[in-house]
Amino acid sequence: MNVLTTITRTGISQSVDGGAPQRVSTGGGGDAFLSSAGLFDMLVGDFTSLNEHYTVTRGPPGAGGGWTLRLTPRAASLARAVSSIEVAGCERVAQVEVRQANGDRMEISLAPSGG
Repeated sequence: MNVLTTITRTGISQSVDGGAPQRVSTGGGGDAFLSSAGLFDMLVGDFTSLNEHYTVTRGPPGAGGGWTLRLTPRAASLARAVSSIEVAGCERVAQVEVRQANGDRMEISLAPSGG
């Protein structure tokens, strides 16, 4: 199954196997986890709230201006679900890897609209 998720400041939509996009949530992301953990803001390019929710560690600068961040949850309640989040990009967030406390991991690749 191929799922294309589109995240904008006005909401989140998903298209499954090339089907028509379906709105998943509205305004501010609308997703409780994404909003409460500061992740929705990060995905749309606003990094200001990350320090509230995570210890942020910068990785060494990458080639061509690339950067990486490692986010470690501050709150025990969030740490029960997420052990760390790795974020990488250059001019925008391009890659996110979420390491869950149970050992699972999610890899998310982000592309500009139409990309």
